[in-house]
Order: sequence, then structure tokens, then C-alpha cells
Amino acid sequence: MRKPLIIRIAGYSAIVAVIGVAQFFMYGRLAVNFSDSTPHHVYWRRFSVPPVVGGYASFFRTVPEEDGVRDITKLVACGPGDAFSVKGLEYYCNGRLIAQAKLTTRNGIVLRPFMFEGKVPPKMFFALGHSFRQEGGRMVDDSYDSRYFGFVRFDESWKAVPLL
Repeated sequence: MRKPLIIRIAGYSAIVAVIGVAQFFMYGRLAVNFSDSTPHHVYWRRFSVPPVVGGYASFFRTVPEEDGVRDITKLVACGPGDAFSVKGLEYYCNGRLIAQAKLTTRNGIVLRPFMFEGKVPPKMFFALGHSFRQEGGRMVDDSYDSRYFGFVRFDESWKAVPLL
């Protein structure tokens, strides 16, 4: 026997309400990283919590090979007050080599490596990804990160907690 129409409408309305509430609370909180620049691919954004050195951060940047702005998730590799230096194309945090830049993208677009010498400014960090690929018989890091766009502001980023 079929349920009365009013009961069916109430049931469907409840389902729609639950989906609507879930979307409201989930909107913008899941960050999906389709590249291999981090070991995880799905992150939960904590909007009210700043990222920490050694953890992950999510933020927005313009990417040279794409139109518009892209959501980026990277490792917070060097933080405020840390000694930061660039020697040639090598990047150091507190005297430890953390990355090496390249001069062109895999599609030949010219990159301008970020140059800085000194302490990482307050409220800023150096974001780093690792996406290795074979090029000319050697492995190169192909991640677009602070090596090319510079420091990221803590107040323009969110803590990203790895889920998958």
C-alpha cells in the first residue's frame, strides 16, 4: 500500500533539507589536489585555523599555464623567522636544502624563480610541493609553488588536514 502524498512529500523534503545543510557546511571545506605535488589528494580545510610549519596549507594563486585562479594545497616548508636563502636555483631553510627551482615549465613557459635572502617575514611562509617527473635523463621537481610566486601570507591561507 502506498503512503499518502503528504507523507511522501515530507520524506522527500527532509532528504532535500539534509542534503542542503550538508552542502552548506561542506562548501569550500574539501580541497582536492589532482596533481602529485603532495602525498595526499583530499584535504579538509580548517578556515579558522592557520597552517603550521610542517603541515599543509590551502590558498589561491594564479598559475602560468592556466586561465584564472587555482586552489593550491602545499606543504608549509619554512615559516616566520626561519633563515631563508637562495643560492643559484637551490632553496634553503635554516641551512637545509629544501628545493631546487627550474627556469621553464614542462611546456616551455619561462619561469622567474623567487629570490630572497634573510628571515622569513612575520605572518608569511614558504609553500612547497613535490611533483617529480623524468626530464632529459634526470628527475626534476615539477611543482608550482613558492619557488615561483614567493611567500604566502598566513591570513590568506587555511590549515589543510589530509584525508586521503
